[in-house]
Amino acid sequence: MNEKIWISCGAKYDLVGAKHLTCLRDDTWSPALPKCVPKGVRCEKPKEPRDGFIIPIDQSIFDIGKKIWFKCNREFELDGVKDLECLDNGQWSDDFPTCKLKSGKCRLPDAPQNGYITPNGQTYFDVNDRIFFHCRSRYFLVGKRSRTCLPNGEWSGRNPLGCFFGHYVDLL
Repeated sequence: MNEKIWISCGAKYDLVGAKHLTCLRDDTWSPALPKCVPKGVRCEKPKEPRDGFIIPIDQSIFDIGKKIWFKCNREFELDGVKDLECLDNGQWSDDFPTCKLKSGKCRLPDAPQNGYITPNGQTYFDVNDRIFFHCRSRYFLVGKRSRTCLPNGEWSGRNPLGCFFGHYVDLL
């Protein structure tokens, strides 16, 4: 009890964890047993998720045992684990998470070529918000003029086929 041991690794290995351990009353060691891993094994920072970022922001290489945390931008929520640990094989401990739009929000769809969407200046919309499709002067719209944000984060209907040059003639 209360005995201490010091740990070291061979010349081709790095020690990951505590350099000394103490035997506790319940015959366990504290802190946890360290590992000896091959020198130079590290993890590279993964690509940041779309609509999110990784903490720490300013680091690109991570030592074994170090963690990174994933965060999403304001209108998004994390889909997957919130943190990963660099393993002794140079891989991360789990799949990389993604950032998905929060429930009840719709992302602005693409405007038709030679057209635009109103209201403008918004990227995300709430349930029941409507958007309207318009064409530049001398172009006509083929398709529905509006769409509504649905509770599942999708838009009603489909985007118009586009804005085409000329005059619209209804042949029906």
